[in-house]
Parts: sequence; C-alpha cells; structure tokens
Amino acid sequence: MKISLNSSASIPLVGFGTYKIDNEIAEQCVEQALTVGYRHIDTAEGYGNELGVGRAIKRSGLRRDDFFVTTKMWPGNPAWGDEVKSYADSLRALDQSLEKLGLDYVDLYLIHAPCAGEKRLQQWEALLEAQSSGKARSVGVSNFSIDHLEEIRRAGLPNPDANQIELHPWSQKPELTEYLAHNAITAIAYSSL
Repeated sequence: MKISLNSSASIPLVGFGTYKIDNEIAEQCVEQALTVGYRHIDTAEGYGNELGVGRAIKRSGLRRDDFFVTTKMWPGNPAWGDEVKSYADSLRALDQSLEKLGLDYVDLYLIHAPCAGEKRLQQWEALLEAQSSGKARSVGVSNFSIDHLEEIRRAGLPNPDANQIELHPWSQKPELTEYLAHNAITAIAYSSL
C-alpha cells in the first residue's frame, strides 16, 4: 500500500529504517528486507551506511521503479562543532549520497534536522533545485517544527512534500500533525513501533 506525496511520487506505507546499522550489517539487513518484501528503504548521510544500502539494492536485482529510497542530508550543527552546509554543499551532499547508493536519483531527499540556523532556507532552496534537476523525486524535511515550516512559507518557497518526525502513541504531536495535514505535507513516522 502506498500514499502519494505532493510531487506525485508514491511512498510505501511501511519502510525499513537503517539508523544505527553500519555498512556491512546494513548490506545484509537491507538485502533481507528487500527479499521479504520491503520496498521502502530509509537511510541518511549521518547514518554512515549508504554504501551498504547501495550494495544491497544492487544485489537485489530489483528494477529501479520497484523500490523507494529515502535519504537525508545532515545540515551541520554548530552546537556540535559541525560546519553548516551552504547551498552548494547541500547539492554536493546529494551527489555523494547518490554515488554511495549507486543511484541516479532518490525518491525522497530530506534535510535531517532544522539546526542550520540562518542557512536553513539556503538548504531548502538546494533541495528544491535537486528536485528540479531530477536527482530527487520528492523533497522534504525531518524533525521540523511548525515554526521551522512557517519560516519556509514566509519566504514564499514551496512546502516540503513530507516531514519525517518521531510519531507513536507516546509522541503524538497533535498540533504538528494537524498543521501538516492542513498544509498538505505528508507526516512520515519514525520510531513508530
């Protein structure tokens, strides 16, 4: 079962997340996930396992339009001593992810967190460019609050296709999920189990 994103891409309702799985184990786990029927694989630059995910995808023998890949750009975080990515850095990060994954495009490309401060809008504009160029079918954000999403709206930029957030019975975020629904931004749950 799938749902449509604003970009007309369809995302499988259940995905296989690869957080905290290193490359070698990711390759085995993703290969098994694809074998048993998962068709949405979620990874991230910050997970450090895109190479393993890419190897598993290649070994699966699936046609490209038979699976959906989400990856996320780490924006940088000054509080952690990470340099914040510029517009150009954001585009380079996607190229590096595509190379590691062995793909020409990802189905969904997200800004992993809203910690880029004044460069947050530059990063969002870079993702819109990635979508326009065909390197990302859909673009979105992760862990963004209403305030962060309103910053995009106030800048006159298109809404994200999705916001990936922690969502489960003990973290329901009713105000945020209502805002997302009202603004046609798909809520994608992580840690849902």
